[in-house]
Amino acid sequence: SEFNITVVEGPKRGLPAQSILQSVKQSGLMLIPLGLFLLCLRRGRSIHRTRVRTALKRLLCVAIVFSVAGGQWPLLRAQNGRIRLPFSPAKLEKKKAAWPSENHDKLPLSFEANQGQLDSQVKFISRANGYNLFLTSTEALFQFRIANCGLRNESPSAGAGARNPQSALLTMKLAGANPDARIRGLDAMPGRGNYFIGDAANWRANVPSYSRVEYGNVYRGIDLVYHGDRGELEYDFKVAPGADPAVIRLGFEGADKIEIDSGGELVASVADGEVRQRKPMVYQETGGTRQVIPSRFVLLGDQTSIGNPQSVIRNRTLGFEIGAYDKTRPLIIDPVLAYSTYFGGGGNEEGNSIAVDSAGNVYVTGFTDSINFPLANASQTNLGGGQQDAFVVKLDPTGTRLMYSTYIGGNGQDNGTSIAVDHSGNAYVTGFTDSTNFPLRNSLQPTKSGNVNAFVVKLDSAGSILNSTLFGGSVADFGSSVAVDSAGNVYVAGIATSPDIPMTNALQPTHGGLVDAYVAKIDSSGTRLVYSTYLGGSGIDCATCLAVDSAGNLYLAGLTSSRDFRTVGAPQATHGGGVFDSFVAKLNPSGTQIIYSTFLGGSGEDRAFRIAVDASGSAYVTGDTDSIDFPVMNALQSTRSGSSDAFVTKLNPNGSAFSYSTYLGGSGIDAGTAIAVDSGGSAHVTGFTGSNNFPRSAALQQAFGGGSFDAHTWVAAALTQALALPWTPTVTPE
Repeated sequence: SEFNITVVEGPKRGLPAQSILQSVKQSGLMLIPLGLFLLCLRRGRSIHRTRVRTALKRLLCVAIVFSVAGGQWPLLRAQNGRIRLPFSPAKLEKKKAAWPSENHDKLPLSFEANQGQLDSQVKFISRANGYNLFLTSTEALFQFRIANCGLRNESPSAGAGARNPQSALLTMKLAGANPDARIRGLDAMPGRGNYFIGDAANWRANVPSYSRVEYGNVYRGIDLVYHGDRGELEYDFKVAPGADPAVIRLGFEGADKIEIDSGGELVASVADGEVRQRKPMVYQETGGTRQVIPSRFVLLGDQTSIGNPQSVIRNRTLGFEIGAYDKTRPLIIDPVLAYSTYFGGGGNEEGNSIAVDSAGNVYVTGFTDSINFPLANASQTNLGGGQQDAFVVKLDPTGTRLMYSTYIGGNGQDNGTSIAVDHSGNAYVTGFTDSTNFPLRNSLQPTKSGNVNAFVVKLDSAGSILNSTLFGGSVADFGSSVAVDSAGNVYVAGIATSPDIPMTNALQPTHGGLVDAYVAKIDSSGTRLVYSTYLGGSGIDCATCLAVDSAGNLYLAGLTSSRDFRTVGAPQATHGGGVFDSFVAKLNPSGTQIIYSTFLGGSGEDRAFRIAVDASGSAYVTGDTDSIDFPVMNALQSTRSGSSDAFVTKLNPNGSAFSYSTYLGGSGIDAGTAIAVDSGGSAHVTGFTGSNNFPRSAALQQAFGGGSFDAHTWVAAALTQALALPWTPTVTPE
């Protein structure tokens, strides 16, 4: 009663929540407790811990009553059909895009050439903030994203007239224009696009992008140029001396109504929203001086559309009324597209992980909805054929120039959950996929074994795949964290429900319970498994994060409900008593020895989200806890202040003791979501807070942003080795 959930069994469509018990009887319920756990921790959702405990206990009881041996275990997904996993803590109800909007707006608008990654009718695509623009030889098609939508249109044959609940379409055609206009990209940009989707025959690499697209002689003596200005789309008609601008006719399809408002702006009503074009700027230039010519939009009657005299755009056509000007000099007509806040911004892309290389370049991975070009009878209806694809984006150190964007996926759901970068600029990505044609190269495991497998992909500095492999067994397995050492060996950790994932030199070769954590080390060639092992007891064990030191020791943290989780040299040898405790473990470079393994938690719920390691081999862990008896040592804050607090814990190199362990929070809900350590041994922690009295010192922003939960306020703290709090700025990325 506390969650609106959907169960998906194998390839079937999702079942409504009221059918869950029938699904349970048919397929077994051993993964339902995990499913609820994963749902509770999924990104973009905040659930009070008492509700988590109550719902989890209820579902555990249902599991005991209805569990049936055999059959395919169901995967619990969010209602919108996307698989969700605890790779990072639940965020509060309000959510912003992973990259601050002010940085996004600094990225120049680009136009990517179609080299087979899209339907053949598309010549160029531009992805702007809130919409996609598809340029064909005859039209410009705007696909506006509608914020806060649920299911996408999953019909592969849906045409342009279909109502996609995730987007609204508006087509702009040039009535009576030249259908054979010369179309070319101008001013090539440094960034390249890579599409590694399904079978290798369909891959496209090094796809160029341009800052402008020109339609030469679209009308006699008139060129059309699309370009961007500060993130906004503009299109210029360049009228040569002697040419007649009166022949320009813009026809619109997909709008319920077209009108010109009192300010002279064009307003198109689309799917209960508004799309606006600002009043056109018309001018001539003489000696570097711009002379503005009076002008305005005018609505016209029916006009013939491009290339088809029988096709008529009814009551949706407009032109330009232009005042007197010098017809012996060129004339520029420059409208600007603006659009209502009804459209765009959220829900279609999500960044899950970020990394930075030695040069300061920024790498982001996550997932994006497949890029549909919504045409009837299209030969290729979307990018990957599935609901979402993983992506990897590389930005320059300023965050204003795109170095590459790479799409990775197949015919199902593909999600990049973690990314790491080596000294050569190669990117390593892990995540999960249920695609049957996930792109593979030099693969350690070339076929998908179960419903869902983890994946590990290595990209070169230009974003092309060097090697790519699946990793998993016969049920469902997920990659949650990845790291790389100085020799190029790759380490991946995650969650395994399969009893038969590949094992090599394993400390624990058999699956321990419902769900186990796992770790694996793959050599630099990507083709040899150095070691892999389960880590878990008889309950639910999930690895959420890992780190590697300069010697190749692996540090792992996560969550466990297993009272019999293996501990070695532990400062906390027994489970704290709640449903979940955090755990921290360290393995030697060959993976043959657990140097230490410990619980970390109290009588409530404790969740480790990120781990870091310093040059001496000390491990630093952050997460959140609602335990009133969380283990503290040399604490900055020795008691829990709110319903849940962040925690920061440092373990000594051999894991025999906590160097310090502290709560960090105020009277609300607080969590640590990431941590890094500097050369001086100070821990830098970031997260979120719902507390108006979060501890601050020399803060950039002293006051809480307001609201019961301020989802947009990120808290950064530097904790010195002596556990002082020299500064705690709170910053709002909006």
